[in-house]
Amino acid sequence: MWIAYTDAKSVAAQQAQWKTLADQVVLRHPAAIGEAGFQALMKDVGGVVRSTEERSDVAMSYALTPAHVRGADFGRFDALALANQRWLDLMLKDAAPGAVEAIGSTRCRPGSPTT
Repeated sequence: MWIAYTDAKSVAAQQAQWKTLADQVVLRHPAAIGEAGFQALMKDVGGVVRSTEERSDVAMSYALTPAHVRGADFGRFDALALANQRWLDLMLKDAAPGAVEAIGSTRCRPGSPTT
């Protein structure tokens, strides 16, 4: 009975977390838009993201694996996640202390994915 309770509690917490992201937007574009089309799309999307981020209305994250960055060495980690503050606020509101480790550019080697 205890296992069923803890499993149900875990699932409920997970569903509540996903509910906070229920209004997400996914952008897809045709691969054949060419460089000029891609540059125009980047500018337009960048403007929308910038204005929503200034209002703290957008939560963004992106995960990279070594395969995404030509085999970069992430040390003991399987992936590198980039996120803005709004995403961190949503995801970490109930997280245990130390669940995420922030690193600044001073901790990155020259030539690593962040430099």
